[in-house]
Amino acid sequence: MAALSQDEAIALMRRGGAAVQAGDGSAALACLSPLIAAGVNQPQLWLLFGEAARLAGDSGAQERAADALLAADPAQPRALAWKGQCREGAGDRRAAAAWYRATQKALAALPSLPPSLAQLQDMVGAATARLDQGFAAAIDDGLAARGISLADCSPAFRQSLAILRGAEAATLDLQRPASYFYPGLPQRRYYEREEFAWAPALEAATDAIARELEAALADPALFKPYLGHVPGRPVMAGARLVDDPAWSALHLIKDGTSDVALAARFPATLAALAALPLCQISVRAPNVMFSLLQPGARIDPHHGAINARLIFDIWRPEVPAADQRAIMALFETVDSYI
Repeated sequence: MAALSQDEAIALMRRGGAAVQAGDGSAALACLSPLIAAGVNQPQLWLLFGEAARLAGDSGAQERAADALLAADPAQPRALAWKGQCREGAGDRRAAAAWYRATQKALAALPSLPPSLAQLQDMVGAATARLDQGFAAAIDDGLAARGISLADCSPAFRQSLAILRGAEAATLDLQRPASYFYPGLPQRRYYEREEFAWAPALEAATDAIARELEAALADPALFKPYLGHVPGRPVMAGARLVDDPAWSALHLIKDGTSDVALAARFPATLAALAALPLCQISVRAPNVMFSLLQPGARIDPHHGAINARLIFDIWRPEVPAADQRAIMALFETVDSYI
C-alpha cells in the first residue's frame, strides 16, 4: 500500500483510539490496520490494535498485538493477559494458565496499579481460578482412569494433591520444587553411597564413562544449550543462560526418551544406567546428560522440578512404590491435560 503521511497516520490513530473508547472494535481495526500494514511499530499502536481486536473478537489479531508487545517488553501485563485469553479461547488450558500466572507476576512487580490494570488483575484472577478448578477435576479423573486408588497411596501423596490443587499450602523449608512438592521428606543434603546397592557397580564404570565423554567432547556440536525458551510460553523473566551455549548439555536420555543416535557412542554409560532404578515419568523423566559449563559462566541458584527424586533422577528412597506409581500417573495426567 502507499506510504501514509504523518498527518494521515495521526488521524488514523486518533480515530482508532476513539473507536476503542466507544467499544467499537471493528471500526477501530479498520482505522488501525493500515498503520500496521505500513510498518508502524509503536507500543501505543499495538495496545490499541490488541484492544480493538479483543473487542471485535479477532483472536488472531489480538495475539499478533500481544506478540509484538512482548517482543519489546516480555513483562507487558496486558499483552501477557491477551496471550492467556487467546490460548484459553483456542482450548490450550495449560498454556493459558502459564500466561495468566506470568500476568499476575508482572502485575505484582508494579509499584501501583491504575484502575485499568486493577480490572485486568480481577479478570486474570477469575480466569486462573476457573482454570484451576478444571485442572483439579482433571487430576481426579486422570488418576482414576489410570487405576490409581488414593486409598492405596500414603497420606503424603494425598497431601501433595491438595497442595497441587491449591487447597492446602505447602510447608516449605529447604525443598522448594518448581512443579511438584511431596511433603514430609527429610531435609538431607547428601545420601551415603552405602544406602544404594547399585552404587558400587556405577562407580566401577567411572573410567569407561569418562573415556566415552572425552571422545564426545571432541565434537562440540553434540552439546546444545541446556536452557531453552519453550515456544508458546512466557519468557523466563530474569533467567540467564537461556539459549546460551555457555551452559550446554549432551542428553543421552531427555524427558524419558533415549537418543538412539548417541547410543553407539556411549555403550558403557548406557549399560551402567540400565542397572539403576531411574525415575520413569512419561515425557518428563528420566533425564540423563553430561552438563558442560564454559569458563566464566555461572548458573543462578535454583530448585529442581520435583522433590520426590534425587538430582540424578533416582527416586528418593523414602517415597513408597505405590506413591511412585501414583506420581507417574499424576504427571501423565498433567501432560495429557490441554
